[in-house]
Amino acid sequence: MESITLTGLLKIRVKRGSDLAVRDILTSDPYVVVSLAHQKWKTRVVKNNCNPEWNDERTLSIADPNIPINLTVYDKDMITADDKMGEAEVDIKPYMDVLEKRLENLPTPTPIARIQPSRDNCLAVESSIVWEDGKIYQDMVLGLRNVERGKVEVRLEWIHVPDSSRRLYCCSPPAYPSGPRGLPKACAAVASTSLRGVLAALFRRRVSFAADVASSLPHHHHHRRNRRCSPFAVLQGKTRKGGEKEETENQDR
Repeated sequence: MESITLTGLLKIRVKRGSDLAVRDILTSDPYVVVSLAHQKWKTRVVKNNCNPEWNDERTLSIADPNIPINLTVYDKDMITADDKMGEAEVDIKPYMDVLEKRLENLPTPTPIARIQPSRDNCLAVESSIVWEDGKIYQDMVLGLRNVERGKVEVRLEWIHVPDSSRRLYCCSPPAYPSGPRGLPKACAAVASTSLRGVLAALFRRRVSFAADVASSLPHHHHHRRNRRCSPFAVLQGKTRKGGEKEETENQDR
């Protein structure tokens, strides 16, 4: 199984749509589905609007900058299946190339690169990668494909991961069957292992505390009493001294 380094996290904001196709009688109820490998999320639905303002954002983990992010616009229907309203790809490679330069201390704002529309991307107009207040972002206007018209505006912004030595493994989604609460079984196994470790630590602390208490008790010189009390007996209040006292009281009665 091939392993790859997790390079970091990318925040994508789906800002708005413009001149989207009509899929109902006079308008549409659009929303956007964003997907990258096994990661997927969707924006909220904007009712009766072909120029919607979403301004929804999510964070995606980036392992391979050569894989584009897919956007698909849908029209929400109550009875029939949701209608497609076009799709587009977000090419993040130019943005990742700029990040690799590790630029610092630039004036705010500073345009770093300009990406021109071409057949290899879905840009409708020129896109700029900008440095501003220590952050690098890229605004894009994407022309939707496989539809008569429509554009979607998005913004990319990088979130640095300090521990970049973590590794992921290239697997298809079926390799991660769902476990409890919809988590992948691999994640559930890690959580279970962590819980067992916590419980074991608590148990060791309890035994250590009981041993300290037992060691502070006086020693008996009788051959049967020439032992320290059991740590568990100390915690449960069942020392030999206590047992003998209770037995004496029973005989007096």
